[in-house]
Amino acid sequence: MAEKLLSIGTPPETVPESYVRPETQRPNFAVVETDGNIPVVDLSSGDKFLIAQVRDACCS
Repeated sequence: MAEKLLSIGTPPETVPESYVRPETQRPNFAVVETDGNIPVVDLSSGDKFLIAQVRDACCS
């Protein structure tokens, strides 16, 4: 069975006059969100430690 692509679908009936989002729908780049749950891998550590860090990062 052929894989369906996201672009295969019902084409829109009309094309918007403008592709600029209203200000209320735009992302707020002035606010930076932080997430302390992102694992950090030290690429300068030795091979044995690097492999362990990558494994632990993938499991968290």
